[in-house]
Amino acid sequence: MHKKAKCFISLYIIAATIIFTGCWDKIEIEKRGFVRVIGIDKEKEKEDLIKVTYVFPKSEAFSPGGGKGDEKAFVVMSSTAKSIGKANDYIDSKINRSVYFGHMRMVVLGEELLKDEKSFKRVLDYIAREPSFSREIKFLSCDGEASSIGEIKPEVEKILAEYIKGIVENWESNGMIVKVDFNQFMDSIITNKGMAILPKISIEDGKANVLGASLIKDYKLVGSISADDTLYLNTLLGKRIGGNETIDIDNETVSFQSNKISRKIRLKNKDLDKLEIEIYTKIEGSISGYEIGGGELGGREILNIENAFNINGEERCKAVIKKLQKDYEVDVIGIGDYIKKFHPSVWEEVKDRWNEVYPNIRITPVMDYKVRRAGDIK
Repeated sequence: MHKKAKCFISLYIIAATIIFTGCWDKIEIEKRGFVRVIGIDKEKEKEDLIKVTYVFPKSEAFSPGGGKGDEKAFVVMSSTAKSIGKANDYIDSKINRSVYFGHMRMVVLGEELLKDEKSFKRVLDYIAREPSFSREIKFLSCDGEASSIGEIKPEVEKILAEYIKGIVENWESNGMIVKVDFNQFMDSIITNKGMAILPKISIEDGKANVLGASLIKDYKLVGSISADDTLYLNTLLGKRIGGNETIDIDNETVSFQSNKISRKIRLKNKDLDKLEIEIYTKIEGSISGYEIGGGELGGREILNIENAFNINGEERCKAVIKKLQKDYEVDVIGIGDYIKKFHPSVWEEVKDRWNEVYPNIRITPVMDYKVRRAGDIK
């Protein structure tokens, strides 16, 4: 047989093998249980167990009608085990589908789980290793038990995952919730040795509220901040998306709606015993509310408004810095990262005692509000 013929036959065999060979572990799509949300809690009665709550959309939820009347378009199931993997196995034994996380939208972590370092680390290890988890899934902490997600009665949107996702995105646009996806959360928790910040969801009477943020340090929940404080935390981070602020100026109420932000950090004092950081933030926006009859907004009036918002913004940011730096000692603003990247010689001197140094750094916020549009009402 000629060499060319032998070569052709070999190539044909290889191609046929690739094209016609099936996947031994292939699971048909109708056999998959598409989990959209999971809630993870620490089991109350048994120390070493966790409770995993799964939210599956009903198949009819994807039909043009989207389900019947007020009927829920999702199914909620829970399983208790030592690991998420084992909990998955138990769920698989109860339903005619196989748990699949490829279409998941969010992970909700219960309050008691976040307070338990051992259980929290075990959950994080599974999440970090599970390849089917999308890098775009949202992470949220929960006031109380994460399993309460099953009690939510969605309004407008029937699919639970899309309902919560919509609320989260609304609050992001208002600047009153931190945005945390898979990569951001895992990068923060690993790089900062167990420190991270999570948006917080609370569930009451079938209603979901996404407000404020939970603070994680050393793989434990150490505290939380309000929605208003989160607005100014996002300001200090330079990650604020929108946000409305209202103050009284000369007995008149003025509202400012931001639409653009930029931030710069600089080390003002390198003395290791008197480290001083300045966070300069420029916020641009428009006057979204001003009492009719309050007079025309000319150049001087706008300057007075800008100065008033500068003072208010600096005071609010100082209050947030105090909580983070003194009350909880969590560096979620990223002061350590800034010093490490831009002042490595200083970082070498303080890195081994950063937990002692950080609470004593003088951090000064400097705000620069700019009114770009005053509106049409005079």
